[in-house]
Amino acid sequence: MRSWAKVAIWWVGWVWAQEEGPLRFVVYEGLLERYFKITSWATPASGRPDTVRHLRAEGYVPLLRSFPKLEALYLSEVEELDLRDLVSQIQRYCPRLSVLALEDCDLEDASPIAELRLKGLLLDDNPIDNLDFTARLTELRYLGLARLPVRDLRFLERLPGLEALDLSETPIENLAPLEKLTQLRMISLFRCVGIRDFSPLFAAPQLEVLNISHTQPEAAQKLLTSIGRFPQLKVLQAQAVIRSGASLAAMATLSQLEELTLGQNPGLTDLSFVRLLKRLLYLDVHACQIRDLSPLAGLPSLVKLSAGKNQITSLAPLVSCPRLAYLYLYENPIQDWEKLLEMPALTYVMLSRRDLSPERLSQLRQQLRKKGVTVEAP
Repeated sequence: MRSWAKVAIWWVGWVWAQEEGPLRFVVYEGLLERYFKITSWATPASGRPDTVRHLRAEGYVPLLRSFPKLEALYLSEVEELDLRDLVSQIQRYCPRLSVLALEDCDLEDASPIAELRLKGLLLDDNPIDNLDFTARLTELRYLGLARLPVRDLRFLERLPGLEALDLSETPIENLAPLEKLTQLRMISLFRCVGIRDFSPLFAAPQLEVLNISHTQPEAAQKLLTSIGRFPQLKVLQAQAVIRSGASLAAMATLSQLEELTLGQNPGLTDLSFVRLLKRLLYLDVHACQIRDLSPLAGLPSLVKLSAGKNQITSLAPLVSCPRLAYLYLYENPIQDWEKLLEMPALTYVMLSRRDLSPERLSQLRQQLRKKGVTVEAP
């Protein structure tokens, strides 16, 4: 499973996007899908093959001649993949294909891919350490390299048009080559624990998506104090990197922020900085030390809140959130659970059986079900 997808599931499985018109949420499986706005993949056995645009297969290469309109192909766990033959088939049968994903296919040499005209390439979980061939992919805009043994990023200097990059769980230490990527809009550095300096990212002030979860806290703190240098940021993921909430004050300036993931940060005790984030759709602060939800009161766009494993005692501030539909509140000493009945848009809530007595839980569950709310209490 890809790193971005892993994290998305950890964050309750949602990635948010803004489309034309009102803010709404869209489910994306990973960064690749988000960049290319792919909301679903067909399988070789589904639908009419002559209409399929996005195809996914695991363990084998489907008969590509059956998919003349294919634009994106995702293959995973294909043993003994003949890459030259695959490239030949794509050139012959899939003239529209511009996105290729080859995950965990035991590839050591991916250079034949340079014969294709690609806008997106994903090579996650392959033992590839030479990526010089990518310089020939002059139209490349997305590159996924999660869990590759890559250390030297200088090859990226020959890809100045790159807009999205996934380097999750790689042993990289030096981000200096990223200063050449002045068009970069999305980047994941999830679990890149060798990075000590994030400042090369400032060469891309137009960043919209940034993931620094589970990186070195010292380096992450320095970046977060200057996060206002990315005024277009829509998605920020910073799990398990915050030692002090003081480093988050600059987030209040991120007027475009739609998704904020700050879970597993016990140093986070105060949500005051969230008060001004009027476009915020999704907030994850699970496993922190939050007691007071007052800063969330009246947030006009908030749809989903993950706040399990905190010290929250009252849900009253959430009653004034007009769009709040999904709540994860397990393992909190909440006293006023009945406030859930007053939330106008609520459709789903997760709590824990240990959070309230069996009698109270049964009564609350029945009342919420009458309002069309799904209740889970593992």
